[in-house]
Amino acid sequence: MNGVLRFTVALAPLFALWALAASVVAIRAARTDFAMAARRGLFAASVCALVAVAGLAAGLISFDRSSRFVMQSSSALMPIRYVPAAFLAAPGGALLVLAALVGAAGLAMTGGRRHDALTSRWTVACVAGAIIVPLAIAAFAAPFDLPIGARQDGAGLSPDLQRGATTLHALALMLGTACATVSFALTAAAVASRTVDERWSARVRVWNALAWTALFVGAIAGARWYALNPVRGAWLSDPVTALWLLPTATGAWLVHLDSGRATAERAVTRVILIAATFVGAMLALTFGAGAFVTGAASALTHRAGWWVGATPAAAVLLLVVLLRPGDGALASASRIADDVRSPVAAWIAHAGFVLVVAAAVGARFTRDRTVALGDAEIFRARDPFGHQWSFASQGISTLQRENYASLTVSLMPKRDDQQLAMLSAEARSYTLASGEDAGPPAFITGHLAGPFLETRLTVVEPEGKRPTLRITFVPLAPWLAVGGWLLAIGTVAPLLRRRREPTS
Repeated sequence: MNGVLRFTVALAPLFALWALAASVVAIRAARTDFAMAARRGLFAASVCALVAVAGLAAGLISFDRSSRFVMQSSSALMPIRYVPAAFLAAPGGALLVLAALVGAAGLAMTGGRRHDALTSRWTVACVAGAIIVPLAIAAFAAPFDLPIGARQDGAGLSPDLQRGATTLHALALMLGTACATVSFALTAAAVASRTVDERWSARVRVWNALAWTALFVGAIAGARWYALNPVRGAWLSDPVTALWLLPTATGAWLVHLDSGRATAERAVTRVILIAATFVGAMLALTFGAGAFVTGAASALTHRAGWWVGATPAAAVLLLVVLLRPGDGALASASRIADDVRSPVAAWIAHAGFVLVVAAAVGARFTRDRTVALGDAEIFRARDPFGHQWSFASQGISTLQRENYASLTVSLMPKRDDQQLAMLSAEARSYTLASGEDAGPPAFITGHLAGPFLETRLTVVEPEGKRPTLRITFVPLAPWLAVGGWLLAIGTVAPLLRRRREPTS
């Protein structure tokens, strides 16, 4: 990383700290000048984070050998489509993106004259406090100075992460965490300024819906990543991915409460669930060592993860302190009367939930068959619905690319004597420019989806003239993606309607 970029990263947490300090002074002394200074500090911190993100992204795209961040996350032969995964796989890049998103959203929510001055000051303080730790890790925990060994073409991105579902998983979790952070900041500000009212409810519902939808999409993409990548094992057996179900579950409960009239009786529950969703996302990020995609150790062996854990601890302490006055902090909740019920959207969301549950139940009836097939050999099996399948081997094909060698096995399937599309699976061995292996082989699962069944083909052992294959029948697997889309549409659609802002 060049000197200008390093200087920018070092300035970002200092600006965020100034924004927090100036906000505290503005709140306690009712100083308008300090309130404006706080917003300028938050703006400067967000701009610094955005400049650093742009600089690191440019380094990854051009493969800047002078940047240790690039050398430990990428290689000279890595395709450009994997740049997002490489960026979010390292703590420095992921946390800078998160800070830039949260800072920009906080500025957008506090701009204009229509917002209460005290609420805006508390929002700036909460947003600045939320991004101090990520920015400090990026600046002072030296995530850009990891050792890279003697290789001059870069350590490379793990083949395990070079998948489309991996990138979607990381991007969705990042957006969900950013939205959950903004929702918590708005809620803490409303509690502190005693404006838990209709305006707060209307604003926070959208952020809650966006946060949960993004987290849910991330969970679905994560499940897909594991399903088509058998070397990772069972999806929920890995705490790095399983922990993201915590904010997803609390977010689902929160969105359910948000779908009806937000009465005073529900105000406390909503506030607690908003905090729980934010804390759950930060805890999951803590165990992921500050990265949204990780192919290595957890926070237990990475100091950046422990530092990220300070954020949810401070959030819980802040909420306890703000709620300590008792009913006074939520007195204005009795004025909440907005209602966003939409029968059509509710039916869509319920239908999506039914499909997701059905897909989960169907996965319990998965059938696996392992077989070694040579050229022109045929394997027969029955799927869980009783249909007779036959798989005729089309032989083995090999391909030598610039950065990997692949072996592809193709089968021509028939179901009840009906010819289907060809099914192919691949085993890839990635190499560096020096000719060394980049790691263990990556196995690309082929799949054939129908309305009620997904058939998967995986190469288990690629050696020899009769490679060992695994054929898997997963009932109702295609329903998972359809149900996820319906849930997302049914959740977000009614909350994004344009409405007149309630007057104070």
